Formats: sequence, structure tokens, C-alpha cells
Amino acid sequence: MCCSKFFFENLGGFDSFDLPTIPTCVFAPIDHVLAGQKTIRLEELDGQRFVTTLREHSPRFYDGMVERCHSKGVNFEIAAVGNTLDATLMFVAAGIGITLLPLCLKVCCSEELVPIEVSGEEDFDYQGEILWKKENQNPALKYFKKAANAFDFLQQKETLFQ
Repeated sequence: MCCSKFFFENLGGFDSFDLPTIPTCVFAPIDHVLAGQKTIRLEELDGQRFVTTLREHSPRFYDGMVERCHSKGVNFEIAAVGNTLDATLMFVAAGIGITLLPLCLKVCCSEELVPIEVSGEEDFDYQGEILWKKENQNPALKYFKKAANAFDFLQQKETLFQ
């Protein structure tokens, strides 16, 4: 199960591990004025319409995005909030706005979206985690953890932004 530890901290009975660091990027529709850029600085997003996910999905990421944008003087309008990642990406593909999300979501995107690397914000990269019930004895967990740790998103960044 992939989600935030926020919901499970006080429940007990869960085990977890951190995923490799994943770059944060801007997802924009292919016809958006920013879509032709390979990289973008956060300051260039000032005045843009944003599409976000529900804060509850990842409070640390959501709060970090809002705080980082405000610290860079980026004022934005939240034009839509997707209740799932798919809905968020569909709103962006429909031209409602842009979004800041981890680059790994490129695999979920339609061809109508382009990822744009956020430059100069390496400490803004996404640190996700995987959680599962401790009593789960599925041997696939061991292999999943090994595979997840073997893929370095920061080293693969060049190919992922193509």
C-alpha cells in the first residue's frame, strides 16, 4: 500500500520503508504556455492556476509545496482539487491548471501531459514511503522493497523527462 505514514502513525501494527528520493516536477498540458520548457524555476509559476490533490493524501508533500511556493513569492490560484491522483492528472490534461507532483507519476499520465523539471529545488524532491501490515507474510514484499531501492529516480531523471 502506498500512502502517507500520517494516517498510520498511531494505529500500530504497520511496518514501512522509505522509497528512493523522487524529483518533483510540474505537470502541464501539452498545449500549455510552459509545456515547451525542459526546466522551470518555482518563481516562474507565479500567477498560474494549480490543480492539487487532497491534502490528506500526503500532508507533508502538500504543505511543503504550499510553503515552498510562498517562500519563493509564488502566488497561485487553486483551480481544482482532485480526490485521487488520476483525477488530478485528468484535470491538468483538461487544461484546468498545472500541478506539482513526483516525477514517478509520469507512468500514470496520458500523452496529453508533459513533465517539466523543477530546477534549483533539489531539497523539494519527494520522499515517499511504503507501508504494510506487519502480519502480512507475503514474500513479494521482500522483492518489492529490493526493486524499489534499486531504481534511483535521481539518476534516471534524464530519461524520465523525455
